[in-house]
Amino acid sequence: MSGADAAPPGRDPGLQPERTRLAWRRTTLSGTVVAVLAAKAALHG
Repeated sequence: MSGADAAPPGRDPGLQPERTRLAWRRTTLSGTVVAVLAAKAALHG
């Protein structure tokens, strides 16, 4: 069981942080768009 903790061959261990960063970027962008649309709706109600 010594190989159970090792990453499978061909996987780049740097991809997970990149995916996480991109997911947070999408989440932030989505939240910003929703906030802008909500503010626009509230002001022009």
